[in-house]
Amino acid sequence: MTLRRQQAEAIISARTKIVTGAVSMVERALNELSAKQVVAPDDERMAAMVSNLMTVLCAEADVQPGPTPARCTTDPVLRRNEP
Repeated sequence: MTLRRQQAEAIISARTKIVTGAVSMVERALNELSAKQVVAPDDERMAAMVSNLMTVLCAEADVQPGPTPARCTTDPVLRRNEP
């Protein structure tokens, strides 16, 4: 039982470090984007950007890019295969 507890504590510690690092990276990215006036997203877009970055940075597996839902409906190339 002691080994399981040690393993659990190690996993929690590792995930805490990952999340702390990811939050720091997201914060820096948003600050730089804002300072350089690259984007001025509204709250909804900002939340989506934060969510996407946290998902990618904290994922255990490689993340595969895909089209955004808005682009899927407006991009004629992506809509080409629709019935």
